[in-house]
Amino acid sequence: MNHLVYFTFGGQEGSVYATQVKQLLNYWCKRHGWKVTLIQIADDKNFNGLDSSIEQIFIKRKSKLLFSFQFNAYLRAIKNELQFRSDDTLYFNSRGASAFSIATKFIEVYNLDVQCNNLDVRGTIEEFKISNFRKLFYLYFKNETKKALKKATSITTVTSNLKEHLLSSFNINPQAKINVNPTLSILENSFKSNKKNIAYIGKIAWIDVKVFVEQLLKINKLFLSHGWNISIIGNSSGSFGLEAHGVKIVERMTPDELAEYITNYHTGIVLRDNSIINKVAAPCKISDYLCLGMPVIYSGEIGSLKDFTAQFPECKKFIVHINEFENNARVEQHLAINQDDLSLLSMNAQKYFGVEAVIDRYITIFNS
Repeated sequence: MNHLVYFTFGGQEGSVYATQVKQLLNYWCKRHGWKVTLIQIADDKNFNGLDSSIEQIFIKRKSKLLFSFQFNAYLRAIKNELQFRSDDTLYFNSRGASAFSIATKFIEVYNLDVQCNNLDVRGTIEEFKISNFRKLFYLYFKNETKKALKKATSITTVTSNLKEHLLSSFNINPQAKINVNPTLSILENSFKSNKKNIAYIGKIAWIDVKVFVEQLLKINKLFLSHGWNISIIGNSSGSFGLEAHGVKIVERMTPDELAEYITNYHTGIVLRDNSIINKVAAPCKISDYLCLGMPVIYSGEIGSLKDFTAQFPECKKFIVHINEFENNARVEQHLAINQDDLSLLSMNAQKYFGVEAVIDRYITIFNS
């Protein structure tokens, strides 16, 4: 039996964890010949929405930071609860440096034969510099990341830009194989004729609010003259007077409600800046938009868009930088993207961002 043991340390709240961990494992456990265990080291238990066939191990986190004197307690707790057979082929995957350090120590202490012990890197620690509070922990997390990258022999990143960033910024184990596997989506294109309007999903982040408003109003003005509206869905940080310009503000909804609601929209917006955080990023909303077959209007430089268009250059026409919308003719060209085009976009996106494609890629990486 193949046995995936997925380690997480903290950060299990929110929609990203629900999709990128829980839904990943929900689909993985359906694969023939696979058993899946989620080890959640956190402040509170959060297994809501997890398939009942997945083994659930919750260990109370002793502190938000991982210290060496805490290892023995974590290892004993894992040893007491983790069930596997002697003939299981074990695969460990850890979300972040702290989870990886615990998984690695567990292998060492109990002399386990693990086919692959993978470190999954989801972003850059440069994010810690944005917040006045979090930047106090920047040096700690940089050191933790350094230690993990020196030990890891298998590393996955969500974009090729993140891979290059790690290679240029850290002393990585020379034996390590680094592979790219993006954020996943479980959404699919649904046929609805005459789709129209533009959606922005989630909070306004990784861009100055003033710049965000300017860019959104530019797109709004161009498309509003053709009867298309922009909706901001689920943002909790304010409307910034955008309603006065015809922008619709839609309350936050459950993931299932959103999955159905968003099918009425033609295009998605992602507005970012050119910081290293965005250059290496793979925002979940991008994989969702594209798997739904929604063209993307974006600003800044975003890692996952670069990777996707490199894989599928025929889809570049569906992914448009905001600076390209300089006249009415370009808007009309975008309005002409039809249902056949959207189906093609969704089909290609499923091959890259779709949950089954992401699982296939992990399995290939683990066995390489």
